[in-house]
Amino acid sequence: MAERILPAPDAFATCPNDGSILEYYSGAFEAVLVVLHPFVKAVSIASEQFVPATYPCRLKILSHYSPVSWAEVAARAGLPSLAAVDIGLRTMIGGLKAEFANREFANKIRLLDESEQILPPPEGCFSDFLH
Repeated sequence: MAERILPAPDAFATCPNDGSILEYYSGAFEAVLVVLHPFVKAVSIASEQFVPATYPCRLKILSHYSPVSWAEVAARAGLPSLAAVDIGLRTMIGGLKAEFANREFANKIRLLDESEQILPPPEGCFSDFLH
């Protein structure tokens, strides 16, 4: 059987599966910006409303919740880095192979909801705080 030779991936339509984002896009762009969608802290209404069935509208989110940075989440959850936050979030949604998942990181993020009503960014949508 002949070995298939695939064309190089188009940098405008792909992202790295592993490795450095800067290395992947080197030569294609002058700079690369990575947006980390903020976590959400319930300020004046219960965090239980922040689920698909009762998801608040953008104005309610901006009025009753506040954004929490990944750095603050790492510090409050006792995680060693922003990469640990990323691994914890991707573990929570089943987005990592078992050998790369980290249940401890995911559980530390989950505990923030119970202790401080800090919720992870909603998966699959652009944060209302970034519009």
